[in-house]
Amino acid sequence: MSKYDRAEAEALIARAAAATRGFSGPMAAAAKELLEALVELNGFCDCSIDWADSDKVVEIQFGSKATWLAYRPADRQFVVQNGESLVTVAGLRFDPSAARWEGVADDAYLVPTPGQPRIKRAAIAVLIENVCTVLGINVA
Repeated sequence: MSKYDRAEAEALIARAAAATRGFSGPMAAAAKELLEALVELNGFCDCSIDWADSDKVVEIQFGSKATWLAYRPADRQFVVQNGESLVTVAGLRFDPSAARWEGVADDAYLVPTPGQPRIKRAAIAVLIENVCTVLGINVA
């Protein structure tokens, strides 16, 4: 066993590999898992979150305000419908070393473990925040 900590180096190598080879398979699978986790919130606080088109598009409704959210594999990004246009979800990235989506920013609600990197924002929270922004709902 090496006396050197390899965690950060492994994460950097995985990110470099993803940038040069694509990793569209794991990225798309993680996107589907993230949308499934979002749908599991259906009914929480009387919101409606359900599949709109098989397992590719999620419709989200808060009271009288509604939109849909989808993952676009060709662009490797999530998009939210805003009227007639699509808005790219901001603040998300794919972590190939963990094979999951995460927020770009550090999570201000969680205290980091000493000696460990700060935890990133939950991807599902970033999606909801972007949807609320598009719908004009202030969640700050």
